[in-house]
Amino acid sequence: MSLSFKCKSCGAYIEFNPNSSNFLCQYCGAEYSEEEVIARSAEQEAQSATQTQSPSGEVIYQCSSCGAEIVTDETTSATHCYYCKSPVVLTGKLSAAYKPDRVIPFRFDKQQAQAHFKRFLSGKRYIPKDFFSRSPLEELTGVYYPYWDADYQVDASFQGTGTKVSSTVSGNYRITTTSFFRVVRRGKIRFDNVFRSALRKNQSQLADGIHPFDQSEEKPYSPAYLAGFLAERRDVDVSDIQSDVEHEINDYIKPLLTQDANYATLSGDTDMQVNSRSFSYVMMPTWVFTYRGIDKETYYFSMNGQSGKTCGKLPINKGKLFLHSALLALGGAILALLGGAFLW
Repeated sequence: MSLSFKCKSCGAYIEFNPNSSNFLCQYCGAEYSEEEVIARSAEQEAQSATQTQSPSGEVIYQCSSCGAEIVTDETTSATHCYYCKSPVVLTGKLSAAYKPDRVIPFRFDKQQAQAHFKRFLSGKRYIPKDFFSRSPLEELTGVYYPYWDADYQVDASFQGTGTKVSSTVSGNYRITTTSFFRVVRRGKIRFDNVFRSALRKNQSQLADGIHPFDQSEEKPYSPAYLAGFLAERRDVDVSDIQSDVEHEINDYIKPLLTQDANYATLSGDTDMQVNSRSFSYVMMPTWVFTYRGIDKETYYFSMNGQSGKTCGKLPINKGKLFLHSALLALGGAILALLGGAFLW
């Protein structure tokens, strides 16, 4: 059974509208509340679960060039890879093992994303002119990026040596005394929302560059939020990132346990025993833009779908930069000559 969300008035497909957090029919303009559509989605999923070997409503498109696996709802057109622009082919349905736990919906639509991106470009003088044209900006794509969100409770300890230094003057001598102290600190610490990308691709670093996201807007996952958007399917398991997460947590222990320790120097070792750990799979809203420059290089940009924060390397019109540099150099030379003439 497929999950689809159609307008009750005209039968056209409806999409999530970030501006109102409701669902909008692009054909007749009818709006449906988030609660209503999520309820419809849950109903359809429950019916689907009662049927043996029933596929989910999300479909997977695979790029033959870069290997990206793009997830979307059945009604969304996905004919090219937003990442490298190559054609994509339908490969099947999303299995239950890859279902996210939570999702942060988009806060603004494509038109507002374009406005955010133009503000990002403002004041940057050496960008190729066609970069500002409407056509490239039309390719802004709303994509949910996958992340693992780790929560830990640990028994933490620090054992080490602290020093305190005092100095006195006696006659012609300065006497410096160094006292050594054994320092032991213990505590129970909770770490929430330690994030790791669930995507292996190098360009996923761009998504990391647009953090933070407002976790208060997280919602239980429903395929309804994919309506009108795409998503990257995770290709990183918890086992791949658990060691790295715990290494980061361990690095926080010494500063947390010794932040009020008043010593001239403090050295020692930390240890932690994990009492509980949990990982949840969260989808973060990201607007993505790919630009193929005249230098044949591909430029990637990502934008936080909540705040509009943008990350990416901009192309440079080298001809314009060279001309401007040459004019500045020429102007400097003329001023130098004029200055020399006045001195003469």
